[in-house]
Amino acid sequence: MRVHVNYLIVIISLVVSENGNGQSIWLFDAEQGNFISIEWMKPDIEEQFFGINNDPAFFSSVLFLSGQFKATNKLSINLDIPISHWELEDPDGTFSQAAHTTLGNIYLGAIYRFNPIKDRIIPSVEIGTRLPVMAEPDYPKKLGFYSGYFSEIDRREAFAENMVPIQGFINMDYSLNSVIKLRFRGGISYWSVNEDSPYPKNQVYLTQSIQTYFLSDELNGYFGLTGKYNQTEKTSFLEDDKLTQLRAGVFKNYNNFLFDLYIRVPLKDFVNQAVYGVQIMMRL
Repeated sequence: MRVHVNYLIVIISLVVSENGNGQSIWLFDAEQGNFISIEWMKPDIEEQFFGINNDPAFFSSVLFLSGQFKATNKLSINLDIPISHWELEDPDGTFSQAAHTTLGNIYLGAIYRFNPIKDRIIPSVEIGTRLPVMAEPDYPKKLGFYSGYFSEIDRREAFAENMVPIQGFINMDYSLNSVIKLRFRGGISYWSVNEDSPYPKNQVYLTQSIQTYFLSDELNGYFGLTGKYNQTEKTSFLEDDKLTQLRAGVFKNYNNFLFDLYIRVPLKDFVNQAVYGVQIMMRL
């Protein structure tokens, strides 16, 4: 765990040393227009979760293909397609799990942006759902969803089977000055489960985050906290009803492209010790 903390300190040091002008792609900034992006993330799973002879292979990772498309000047449509791959290194040749790739639940949402308040605050609301297209896992061999489910707190719904989530968020983007920008985000995720779901009943999660961006003409950065809080059944696949993570990263604008490199670290004991990610966005 110490090595991950050291990486985090390095990233934050890069962040706070920069200044200027730019935009982040984490929880997509309300000022952005049309874009498509590809995001790849790699979880660093705790060794004791599977035993030292069955560590996740390098390609156990998650891919999100995303896009945002303006319908009007204030309304945008969002889409993301999640793909998760899971395989184990098995030097003894005795483990029965096979490498497997899973298409997760596809997200469809809409963001409505209100007029700026005093030219500094940009409020917006977002609603969305995920289409329940992820196949039910076939234990113990078809577990491709593992990488995605244990990587992403914010988008946990992408890899939960036999349920339909309805999500709503309120975002507030605040420009403190030309260098520092803040984003506050809060909302609710309601999971409507069916009789085949592993969850004992419908689930309600409150979500919240606060993010700080440091903007520059050259290199930009950010860090922040996000949390997901179970308001119903306390025993679910989330294991802990108050999951919180810290995320920090740097990003660079180049012509119509934006390149983002980040790390996420859970603030409580969890399956992963950290998640490393990279994202490339192309503005249309």
